[in-house]
Amino acid sequence: MMQMALEQAEQSAGVWRGGLILFSVCVAAVSLTIDLTIIGVALDPIGRSLDASFAELQFLIGAYNVPFAALLLISGVLADRYGRLKLFIAGNVLFALFALLAGLSASMETLNTWRALQGLGAAMIMPACSALIAHGFDGRARAFAFGAFGASFGLGTAIGPLIGGMLIEWLDWRWVFFINVPIAAIILLATIGAEESRDADAPPFEWLGLGFFSLGLLGFICALILAPDWGWVAPETLGLMAVSLLLIAGFLMVEARKAVPSFDLALFRTPTFTAAQVVLPVGVSFAFITLLFYLPFYLQGLGGLGPMQSGLALLPLTLPSFFVPFLAGWLAGFLSFRLIAAAGLAMLGVGTLLQSTLTPGAPDLTVFIGMALAGSGVGIVHAVNDNLAVSTAPRGKSGVAAGMLHTMRLSTETVAIIAAGAIMVTITLGQLQAALPDIGEDAARLVARADIAGAAVLVPGADAQAFTELATETSAEALRLVLMGLGAVAILCALLAALLIRQRDILPPDDEDKA
Repeated sequence: MMQMALEQAEQSAGVWRGGLILFSVCVAAVSLTIDLTIIGVALDPIGRSLDASFAELQFLIGAYNVPFAALLLISGVLADRYGRLKLFIAGNVLFALFALLAGLSASMETLNTWRALQGLGAAMIMPACSALIAHGFDGRARAFAFGAFGASFGLGTAIGPLIGGMLIEWLDWRWVFFINVPIAAIILLATIGAEESRDADAPPFEWLGLGFFSLGLLGFICALILAPDWGWVAPETLGLMAVSLLLIAGFLMVEARKAVPSFDLALFRTPTFTAAQVVLPVGVSFAFITLLFYLPFYLQGLGGLGPMQSGLALLPLTLPSFFVPFLAGWLAGFLSFRLIAAAGLAMLGVGTLLQSTLTPGAPDLTVFIGMALAGSGVGIVHAVNDNLAVSTAPRGKSGVAAGMLHTMRLSTETVAIIAAGAIMVTITLGQLQAALPDIGEDAARLVARADIAGAAVLVPGADAQAFTELATETSAEALRLVLMGLGAVAILCALLAALLIRQRDILPPDDEDKA
């Protein structure tokens, strides 16, 4: 009897510890996602407060995302080698510290600096989350845990813009950074008494490949931001893009020569792993993440809404991404991953195409339906993406697989956001210059971010009413065209997911250690 009581007590303690770990990981996912989605609503207030141009606001996104994406590779290896829990705790401490300093910034230069360092903390957190789940749960429990993890991203996505709008209207834009501090305190309290896990055979890390990747991604982003100024086929643009791609190729060559790579190219031989690492993140990044950054400009600039109102207007887009992963996580026990992922991406694509019917003014019913459909599709994809990424890799490489996934996710998000903005500026500049040949690129960037009044100040010779009408329609048309393209990308990714994902590529829990 005593032995049975001890076993039951130990089992209960294990369930309790597992629950706390899942809670802390899910709260961290909410925090990271809020930090990403809250910025979209805050960009316009930040730009006005710190007198930042549209290009500088784009660099603000890159300043955070580039180190985040690049350092995820090292963090995944460190999580496996030195302990997932240790890295998770250290990352949360750094993330909160640099968020506090970012909120105290008095210029775009200091804000970009602290945001870049905050990306370091985020890079330590993200792969540790997936690895902690992979090593703490098995079977249906793992499917449920990853479903809850995916729902946490949905929750952060759902409440991020609204919380941002509330903080900006009731307090100040700086609170979109300060909010991370109390959240980190809750996470750290939940990890007290948690068990550590590591892989003694995890590969060492090196800096050469990391340098190649970081410089390559940063250079490519800079080329996209500057392309509307230089010209898309100008020697400067093509040259910078070529050098950037060569640096990324150098990174891949370094990894291919390593005995135990941190970015294991051999894993891409599995089609399902390729779909999880490339196809799903690309679809979500281009057809969803970009909307969280550019729809607030439209809602606040052309829709006449305030920050909090625009956050509320985005709820049809963001709220389903919280509820749907629970259903998708449950369905993963009965339906194939291929069907679930392809259906989610198809819904995302169709929803984004419906949003391309927007016109100047408040969104109509068709746009809201498109938002709800796209948000539901993202929720479905989030519920299975992480599970697919780690379940198609050997368990000893779960941290590496998680780091690779989040590196691809952040890289594609960064490129998608910057590319969409650059294309909108190019379309806007072309249409405005056709009517007003002397209009400058600065005015076009303001129109692209729906700051019609700010652009009008830079065009003093133009008739105010005529320019306002022209700029308003031009801004809406540029966004419509971009949304059509982004929706097409998501539908293409749905087709690729249906072709690449195979159920036999997913390793059962008992086989992962043998793979």
